Amino acid sequence: MRRLLTVVTFVASLSAQTFNARLTGIITDPALAAVPNSTVTALAVATQTKKVATTDSTGTFNIPLLLPGTYEVTVTAPGLQTQVRREIRLEINQTATLNFSLALAQTTTSVDVTAELPLLQSETSSVGATIEGKLIEQYPLIERNVMGMLRSLPGVIAASGVGASRSGRNVFDSNFSVGGGRTSTNEVLLDGAPNTIGDFNGVVIVPAVDSVQEFRLETNSYSAEFGRSGGGAVNIVTKSGSNQLHGSTYY
Repeated sequence: MRRLLTVVTFVASLSAQTFNARLTGIITDPALAAVPNSTVTALAVATQTKKVATTDSTGTFNIPLLLPGTYEVTVTAPGLQTQVRREIRLEINQTATLNFSLALAQTTTSVDVTAELPLLQSETSSVGATIEGKLIEQYPLIERNVMGMLRSLPGVIAASGVGASRSGRNVFDSNFSVGGGRTSTNEVLLDGAPNTIGDFNGVVIVPAVDSVQEFRLETNSYSAEFGRSGGGAVNIVTKSGSNQLHGSTYY
């Protein structure tokens, strides 16, 4: 007698390594009660693209997969004043908490907030440092190699080849230690994709300085999405463009 053995395999769905930011928060009314079904719109200033979310029964909203950059966030709810917050700066892999308290609407009014306190990041426990594009452009880099930015970050010990002459190979750009970890065991990501090879965990592509928007190093306590690493995780994000015509040259 023959029996048929059926094997069922379950594949877990894992979040991919990401460079995107996420915006979350709670909307309340003057009595500090949650405001469900309110509309939250995140507008990217550079490209004028929008992402819209609706608060749940607890007044909580969640807008994931936002490109790093500057945003304008607008909240609208029936019977309450519209509130706008400008100059909201989101960094690489940041989960920012932005809460709103809406006043009662007496007439057609809105509250426009331009001065903003630093955003809280209470959703994650990761420790790291971010270097913005303006500083990257002004930083004196040998051969315009952005990997040289690692030398300015705390907890990093870099060999002489990091960010220097590569002799046609980028493997030496991985010869640095983060937080006491072993050299050449770090993960380097470019726009969220793995950017290393098996040869000394070398860096595959070093983007041009002018094309880099932000440079971030996750030193420790980072989430499981940053795997394949015995040290730190370098996250490089290139510019996504804007509606303004721009460019640069160098010699």
